[in-house]
Amino acid sequence: MTATDAELVEASLRVPEKFALFLQGNDKDRSVNSYGKDVLGMVSGSYLPGPQRAALFEAATRVPGLTVVENVSAGRPGIGISWPVPEGSLPEAKPTVMVFDKDTYEYLGTQNEPPDASGFVNQVGDRV
Repeated sequence: MTATDAELVEASLRVPEKFALFLQGNDKDRSVNSYGKDVLGMVSGSYLPGPQRAALFEAATRVPGLTVVENVSAGRPGIGISWPVPEGSLPEAKPTVMVFDKDTYEYLGTQNEPPDASGFVNQVGDRV
């Protein structure tokens, strides 16, 4: 088994049954929007080591309705996972595209809302 196997995510994170259903992508009662939001919550709300990030990305690409988007940016270039706008959304709604570093699968933000820059500077007035 390699670090990109979806089974590794399940085994290494030792997550509840709900996540196992997500990995299989076969919970017929859930919408693709729900799956997409679960992935977004996992990558934006917690720390995942590199192999688990890669495995989560791979698992997400296996879920019907979640699609890979090449050459996308969230302030930095990367690869994305997207899903369609849910039925009944406002006409101006756009699909969510989560952007990941192509090599490390570090979450970079969403295409329409890159994260704010933060960090340490040497002097007041310096920019990150």
